[in-house]
Formats: sequence, structure tokens, C-alpha cells
Amino acid sequence: VRPPVELSKGTSVAELAAEYELDGLIYLGDDVTDVDAFRALARIRTEQGLEFHSVGVRNDPTPQEVIDYADAMVDGVQGVIELLQQALQQLDRKES
Repeated sequence: VRPPVELSKGTSVAELAAEYELDGLIYLGDDVTDVDAFRALARIRTEQGLEFHSVGVRNDPTPQEVIDYADAMVDGVQGVIELLQQALQQLDRKES
């Protein structure tokens, strides 16, 4: 059930990205309500060339829409932890 207003995770993430003038963003989600954000990030990436990416978090069950619209998938909380650890390692390498 959605309210009869133009408000979603997609509109929210787009507004926050614009407000803070982000040029990169990774959004993680596991639910159909996250698909709006996945779509918004893909649209912004295409239109503005920004590094905005979506990662679906696989759980049991994972909605098909999450799989269809995520740029990448990870397996549950452990997958999120591993993704973040890899990202931190890459940041450390760039700073060295």
C-alpha cells in the first residue's frame, strides 16, 4: 500500500543526492520498496553520468523485482559485510 503522494525511496534518495551534491552513491536494499531507489539511481547515472549504484541483498525470499533492477546482488548480511570490507580495502589502497 502506497500513499497517494509522489514520495518513495526513489524520490528521497534523489533529493538527498542532489541536496548533498553527491557524485557517487551505493544503495543497498532487499525489498520491493527499494526498487524505486534502484530505478532512480539508474536514471541519474544515465542522465548525469554519476557513480550511483544499487546492490540487492538476497534473502529468503528475495522479490524478483529486486533481482531484476539491482546493479549487483550480495547474499544476506554476510554479503553486505564482505562488500563493505572490500570497499574499505579499495579506499585504503587509493590513499596509500
